[in-house]
Amino acid sequence: MKMLQIEKLGVSYAQAAVIRDLTLAVRSDELLVILGPSGCGKSTLLYAVAGLLKPCGGHIALGGETFFGGRVNIPAEKRRVGFVFQDYSLWPHMNVYDNIAYPLRVRKCKKTEINARVGALLKAVNLSGKERVFPHCLSGGEKQRVALARAIVADPVLLLLDEPLANIDAALKTQLLSLILRLRSELGIPAVYVTHDQREAFEIADSIAVMDGGRILQRGTPRQIYEQPVNRFVAEFVGENNLLCGTVPGGPRCGTGKVLMARPEDIRITENGRYHGKVERIVYRGNRSSLYIAAEETRLVVDAACGNASVGGEVRFEFDRLRELDG
Repeated sequence: MKMLQIEKLGVSYAQAAVIRDLTLAVRSDELLVILGPSGCGKSTLLYAVAGLLKPCGGHIALGGETFFGGRVNIPAEKRRVGFVFQDYSLWPHMNVYDNIAYPLRVRKCKKTEINARVGALLKAVNLSGKERVFPHCLSGGEKQRVALARAIVADPVLLLLDEPLANIDAALKTQLLSLILRLRSELGIPAVYVTHDQREAFEIADSIAVMDGGRILQRGTPRQIYEQPVNRFVAEFVGENNLLCGTVPGGPRCGTGKVLMARPEDIRITENGRYHGKVERIVYRGNRSSLYIAAEETRLVVDAACGNASVGGEVRFEFDRLRELDG
């Protein structure tokens, strides 16, 4: 059971700290999603783990083997880390077969072994028959499947994925997420998946770490991150939310330096509700609607069953659940 362990990691660019004293562990059977805004340091973290940049301090180990720390800094090519890049990073002068086979050729594997492994992966990622096609003739989804196959062809001990679906059409994302989950499960290795897309994160993650300013703010299951955010940043970044502190007429109050949170599903439209507001916008979502309500200086979004509410109309509502957060 090889666990990825990162302790007190620091990374700086031009003397500016990008990652600060970061500690993180990933189980061998776990897919951890690092979720955060652009510039928070999440991609930098992957590059440091892969050996593509040198940290300024800390310790990185996998299964007891030190990758970085003290006087040790194992080169990237010797870490056996599979890396899937956001921009695919395929070699344009190589066809699909040669792109996938490259890591095996670097290791001087036998031709028969290369043929067997590449052939099996081409089938696994549904690219059989595309062996001689060059990257410029592939769709975005096909390029990313080639990149994924190349990342795992040499039996890596760790899989890192840096915004792998950022350039993929929404219609293909679910299909590719399922493929990533299946292949990682078959490999039985830890994986770290970086994204700013919370929908991707919730669909694929065993656990989620929310990152900002080079630090991990919260780590937990998708449900824990959504239902029990530790502070205002996490609450605002993950899912739609209503943050208030005595801003609804006659509404609840919170402690000093605190803010109250209500998810859209925590507010109930009811004829006998204590609070009232005017519907400014309605977004139809199938069997539910999102109602955007103005209650004096407060703007709320409420998850409601499709009913008789109309734009410009008055509604009454009640809070079924409120949680207090650090502001």
